[in-house]
Amino acid sequence: MIKTSIKSSSPGRYAIAILFAGALAVLSCGKPGGDFAFKKPMEDVYRKVAQPPEFEREEAVDWVFALKGLGGSPVKLAVFLVKKELVWVELHTRTESVTRDRAFIYGTIEGLKKGRYKIIIARGGDVVGEQEFDIYDETDDGVFD
Repeated sequence: MIKTSIKSSSPGRYAIAILFAGALAVLSCGKPGGDFAFKKPMEDVYRKVAQPPEFEREEAVDWVFALKGLGGSPVKLAVFLVKKELVWVELHTRTESVTRDRAFIYGTIEGLKKGRYKIIIARGGDVVGEQEFDIYDETDDGVFD
């Protein structure tokens, strides 16, 4: 014979469940993320891309990283530009301070040799966002260095 029992939930169990859900919500806040978008010369708007975009070596391309999930206090972020060689090689680093009211990081891609590159946005040791892109030279045969 199988016995089953049904107990009514106590108010304490509801309180624990609510506290647990609240703790999860607080922990997920404060972890910024975001999206990259690019604007080529003669374009008026930034466009998000699904695949790593390709840019001609001679053109200057503006980029923006729009942050989401920022708290009220300023956040310091590191912005890295790296190039794919045998390993990713750091070319440029800078820091940016962002807030909920100013939640954008801007940059320009220009003067790079052909190859695969990546922009990395990091907070401490955590990557907030990254975007790979390729630079090509129209006069070359399409083979990367």
